[in-house]
Amino acid sequence: GYTLPRLCWVRRWPCRRAFARKMMSAVASELYQLMWKTVAEVPRGRVATYGQIARLAGYPHHSRFVSKAMAAAPESMPLPWHRIVNAQGKSSLSGELQELQRERLAQEDIAFIAGKVDLKQNLWNPVLDGMLQEWTAHE
Repeated sequence: GYTLPRLCWVRRWPCRRAFARKMMSAVASELYQLMWKTVAEVPRGRVATYGQIARLAGYPHHSRFVSKAMAAAPESMPLPWHRIVNAQGKSSLSGELQELQRERLAQEDIAFIAGKVDLKQNLWNPVLDGMLQEWTAHE
């Protein structure tokens, strides 16, 4: 005979866990791609914060998702991961990755002073940077 599908506790809707997982996976994949695209735009010699990347990608208040997207990025993807710091200008990484981040930023003339980057001097401002590029191109 016919058996009823298992019911969820929410309004007794039929559970579709596999479907829900696939949908969440597809949504996460799209968001990852969006975050990766935004991170890829951070220029050499500048840093961005996790919150800034989330806002620029159109998802304010999703800074933790940015870090998840960064962790999920394939190693073969050439993302400038080292240019992303937390809101205080500190590295959110630890151990060897933190040292590698500091080395790479030092190669771009960005220094860690007292354990953090000077955001006033090094924070990426896409609007201002774009205006400066246009202005220097016209000279």
